[in-house]
Formats: sequence, structure tokens, C-alpha cells
Amino acid sequence: EKPQLDNLQAKDSSAAPAVSVIIPLYNAEQFIGECLESILNQTFQDFEVIVVDDCSTDNSVALVESYIEKFGGQLTLTKMEENTGGGALPRNRGLLIARGEYILFVDADDFISLNALENLYSLAKENNADVVSTGCYYNLVRPNDIQVYMDDEGKKLIKEGLENKPYLRIDEQEENLNRFILEGEEGNFGSPWSKITRREFWLENKISFPQLPIGEDFLWVINVYCHAKRFFRICEPFYYYRRYN
Repeated sequence: EKPQLDNLQAKDSSAAPAVSVIIPLYNAEQFIGECLESILNQTFQDFEVIVVDDCSTDNSVALVESYIEKFGGQLTLTKMEENTGGGALPRNRGLLIARGEYILFVDADDFISLNALENLYSLAKENNADVVSTGCYYNLVRPNDIQVYMDDEGKKLIKEGLENKPYLRIDEQEENLNRFILEGEEGNFGSPWSKITRREFWLENKISFPQLPIGEDFLWVINVYCHAKRFFRICEPFYYYRRYN
């Protein structure tokens, strides 16, 4: 199932937020509060949050509902009619609702740094980028145990003393694929959460998540890299990725 992208219309830009944060939710009562707090306290406040519940059976929905008033109209909670078994269709549902100029996906058991939206949005605007990708992230192995994960490209940049030098690629789709697939340099290549993407870019290219139990993220990313004409990469991490069993 794909979102009906043909039916999506350009929103009134004067009323639209800068960033739409889309969170697929399923049984994340232990973490969704921390996730929402990290967005609520952003240094950049021109955003909306769309939580798409995939028929949770725990207390997740009630926790999200307790945050609606705190967000002052910036938080929308919607629910799938039945459990879809993955994040693909909830993300597609969120995209149908989103009004933001840029889209950021955050998993319900993760969180972002307090300056994430400010930095990612400003970089996207300054470079007129279809996609801004962060090349490394934090891996929370267990509570209070934070490890910095660095992909091969990030390690290469550090070795060359260029870790603080972001770069922009223009009309280099084939080179992007060679670099990030064939050479295996992008450790979080298949991760939607490591990228902020321009909403109109989605509409123009009719990009969506395929309904698959696994691998839907990877196929989505291939579409993004194949179509992005202005791709901006920065090594600095803004996303805290939590890995448990």
C-alpha cells in the first residue's frame, strides 16, 4: 500500500510549519515520553509532530495523549485501523497528514538532540537541499551507556581531519549510489531517521515506503538517493539511536 501522493496538494506555506516530525508508534511506553520531551524542548520551535499509532496494546497511546496539551496544538495523534506489523504504512500515513516544508522521521524508542531541528533545517535551507543526511549517530546499548557509532565514511573523514567539513552533492545520483551502496561507506545508509527530506521532493517523485516486514527502509533510501538532486551530508550526529534486543 502506498500513500495517495497524487492526491496530496501543496499546503499554504504561510501556515505550514518548517518541519514535520513523524513518529510511528507501537508498544513503546518505556521510551515515547523521552522521545517527545526531546522534541518539545527543541531550540527551534517551528515544527509539528505527527504520532501514528500502529494499534499499540500497552500504555503508549495514553502517554502520547498526556503530551497533547503540552505541545499546544503542535502534536497530532492518529491511529491505524489495524496493526500493519512494521513502520512503513504508519510513516506513509504520517506523510499524508504532514504540512511541513521538511520531513524528519523519529522512531518512538529513540530521541534527538535539543538542537537537531535547528541545525538540520538551517542546513537544508542554506543549501536548498532535497536531503540532509547525518553520517553518524549514538548507539544506546543499555541505559546510560552511550557509544558513538561512526560509519566508514565518517571514520575516513576523521582520519583525514575533515570530520567537521560537510559537503553538498549536486546531480550526482549515480555517484551517490556507488558511494553509499557499492562501496559500503554509509553505515546508516538504510535508515530514514538519519535524514531530513524536503516534502515537495517526496511529492515530485512519489516516494513512499513499500509494505514489507523488513527492508522497507532500505528501498525507501534507494529511492531517495536515486532522485535527490541536491544531497547534503554532515558528519555531526543529532540522533540518539537505541538498540535493545
